[in-house]
Amino acid sequence: MAKQIRFDDDYIYLIDESGSERRQSLLWYDRLRRATPGEREQYTLSAVGIHWRNLDEDISFESFSYDDAEPTPLQRFFLMHKEINIAEFAKRAGINAALLRNYINGFKKPSRRREREIMAQVGALGQEFVAAAHERVPSKYRPTSESVHTALPLTAGDVPTVGLSAASDAVEAYGKAARTVEASAVAALIAAALRRKGMTQKELAARAGIAPSRVSAFVAARALPTLPVAGALCRILGIPPAAMLGGYDSETALSE
Repeated sequence: MAKQIRFDDDYIYLIDESGSERRQSLLWYDRLRRATPGEREQYTLSAVGIHWRNLDEDISFESFSYDDAEPTPLQRFFLMHKEINIAEFAKRAGINAALLRNYINGFKKPSRRREREIMAQVGALGQEFVAAAHERVPSKYRPTSESVHTALPLTAGDVPTVGLSAASDAVEAYGKAARTVEASAVAALIAAALRRKGMTQKELAARAGIAPSRVSAFVAARALPTLPVAGALCRILGIPPAAMLGGYDSETALSE
């Protein structure tokens, strides 16, 4: 029987009655990964595992001892980037979509050769769309991280869906990379788009599926949106993706 559990940003830890500690990646449990600390604390223990009623999530004690408790690089890539269209990616890579899903979920294990082939497709697509997205941004802004140039336009949905799978490896880097984007510029852009659309911050939050306080923080230049949120704002407000990268001022961006 477990004695207690704890979390950090990436893992859930199980501490048993002997004091031994084991862990597994939260990437396997997307609802838990996205849950608040308070939501994570609302669990019950049974003889076989842990249950979060409000999150509809269960983890067995046994799973902490599985060989695949830590995702492989291939699994990590796809588990982190749910926006990828698996069917489209599989078609591009020339493999069966169901087989790829089994690889991702750990039901089957690809050979080393097959895993290299799949990841090579990710790299190849990434190179294609780095070049395509890079051309959309004015030259003076191109020193900005190429990962951002790639990922934001693709996430905003203005290129074929298959491009998402190529650019998704840039998502994690988006929040960490040094960027030329200023919060004040993004704030002005969102505020101008709201005025043009006649939309309130609360309405935007509801459509984007985020808290109104987050929209308020963007408009007040207290925070920058994450990549998925930035893509949603572009779609809802009609903002050119390159403008979110600081490529245009708000008046120029919204006049296109």
